[in-house]
This record gives sequence, structure tokens and C-alpha cells, in this order.
Amino acid sequence: MDSHPGFGVADYCIFGASVIISLGIGIFYAFSGGRQRTAAEYLVGNRQMKMLPLTLSLVVSFESSIMMLGLPAETYVYGLQYIWYNVEVMAGLFIGVLIVVPLIYPLKLTSVYEYMELRFQSKWVRIFAMIQGTLYYIRMKYNVNSK
Repeated sequence: MDSHPGFGVADYCIFGASVIISLGIGIFYAFSGGRQRTAAEYLVGNRQMKMLPLTLSLVVSFESSIMMLGLPAETYVYGLQYIWYNVEVMAGLFIGVLIVVPLIYPLKLTSVYEYMELRFQSKWVRIFAMIQGTLYYIRMKYNVNSK
């Protein structure tokens, strides 16, 4: 018997509805003439938001697609041991929020990479860190999916 059954009708309906709703929200705000015209307005609320809501917004926007689609599927396929991985990831994010955000927020920076360029006074350090971060996320994507 196959230990990894495929999608059923209900699974396809739920998945399709979540994709359609997500696309609908994006299309609505793209054409509704929203106030977000610059990257600063989009990423950090034009510096009008307090630190906690801004932090939660950035974390949720980064993790939402992974959590929404990946976590239930991975937990179903690999069992509850996968939850421990996610507990570790959430602990790492929490520690990062406690350490990195209070450092960057008062400096009015948008990313850790901007901080690295400012701190080490070298655009090459920023570029190297961005490449390393990109390679890390690519590696993590293929490690999670290759189980």
C-alpha cells in the first residue's frame, strides 16, 4: 500500500480556494490604487508603524506561504517529528526578532544586508552576504523537499 496517498477532491478544493483567495487579494490591492508606492512604504510601513507590528508583519509575510502550504503537508508525510524542526525555526526567528530588530529599527534600515554594508563600510560585504543568504535558502528548499 502506498504510504503517501495523493490529493483527494476535498484537498484540491481547499488548495484551489486558498490559491484563488490569495491571488484575489493581490489583484484587488494591485488595482485598487493602494498607498504603497515605494519599497519603504511596502516593507516598513513608511516608518509610521511601531516596532512590534512591523516585526510581526515582516515575519508573517516571510513565513506565511511556507507555513500555509508546506507545514501541513510535511507534518502529514513525515509525522510529528517535523514539528520539532519548526519549533527550532520559530525559536531562531524569535531570538532574531529580539536581537536584530532592535538593532536595525532605530537606524532606519530596511534589511540586515544594509546594516552589514554600513557596519563594515563595504558594498562587497553586503553583496557576499546576500549571495550567501540566497544560497542558504535555495539549499534549505532542496533539503526539505528531498526527504
